[in-house]
Amino acid sequence: MLENLLAKYPGEVEIIARTQMYLQVCNQKLSQTQSAPHNADELYDRGVYALNIGDFSQAKTFFEKALRLKPEEPYLLYSLAATHAQTGAMEQALDYLKRTFQIQPRYRTQALHDADFSGLRENKQFLELLGLASPFDLLQSRR
Repeated sequence: MLENLLAKYPGEVEIIARTQMYLQVCNQKLSQTQSAPHNADELYDRGVYALNIGDFSQAKTFFEKALRLKPEEPYLLYSLAATHAQTGAMEQALDYLKRTFQIQPRYRTQALHDADFSGLRENKQFLELLGLASPFDLLQSRR
């Protein structure tokens, strides 16, 4: 777009000067390579971004790398659970949620209202993890 401005207004000195300046800034930014994440929090941030844009494979990769650095961090476990739930890997999602709740029970309330877990709303194990169903309900449903 900036190059089109240069071509469209060749006689406008002020437009040419500003456009060239912005074009130079853009080219500098584009030539810089994005640095690799340095710690679990940076990996988590990139994972959240990937999850939000629907790149579940990339999100999973970032969260797993972060979890290797901080294996008992509940927000990392929770985010990995959400990623698995979004991809339909419900057993893995439930496993990560269980670990999350063991470390930090307050995540139960968040999971109850989190759209990432909408595919688990009717799942008895999910409801049991949230404290909304009893283990006896599970036994009865298996009969």
